[in-house]
Amino acid sequence: MGHAVDVVDLLRFDKLLPGSEYVKSRDLFTLDVDDLSGYDQVVFMPGPSNDPLAEFSPRDNFVMNAAAPTYIAYLAKSAGVRRFVYAGSCSVYGSTDGQPASADSPATSQCPYGIAKLQGELSVMQLADSTFSVVCLRQGTVSGYSPRMCLDLVMNTMFSNPMDKGVIVVDNPTPGGPFSVFSMPPWPIAWPSKRQHTSPVF
Repeated sequence: MGHAVDVVDLLRFDKLLPGSEYVKSRDLFTLDVDDLSGYDQVVFMPGPSNDPLAEFSPRDNFVMNAAAPTYIAYLAKSAGVRRFVYAGSCSVYGSTDGQPASADSPATSQCPYGIAKLQGELSVMQLADSTFSVVCLRQGTVSGYSPRMCLDLVMNTMFSNPMDKGVIVVDNPTPGGPFSVFSMPPWPIAWPSKRQHTSPVF
């Protein structure tokens, strides 16, 4: 999409990105201002990525989804970065009793994942000003093939069964939520870089 990108990751799930020169295996809490100097934008995407993982380790969930984005956003602003994009989650809305939610809907989650993602949002938004733009993207569940699929999500389990067994199995028809196809996620992350200075939640 016309952007030069560097990636910082612990690589716990191996390195599946092509190339290696731009992938740095680092703990985020070892980064400092110098590491982020010279960048136009920082996109924060790490952290336990769903309710089951957050329930498995609430401690890691709150550290990585609430404290870590706050720390990295603070470093980014101190380093002169102009924009910070936080990959949030629609889980902040909690149960909406089947009603559609928008960015203006109240965030009422009572679960560790939704609470931590909201804490991350609120913290990074506190840093926004005329020189530092913050964008929070409340994303839905992503479905589609990946070499390391997260099969604790019902949508991905439904996707994997046809790939593996040639049949579609619906174990529980009641869960609902916004879903994205796998080809969609990169454009919302890149989209804020093309906008004028603003600090919204989407």
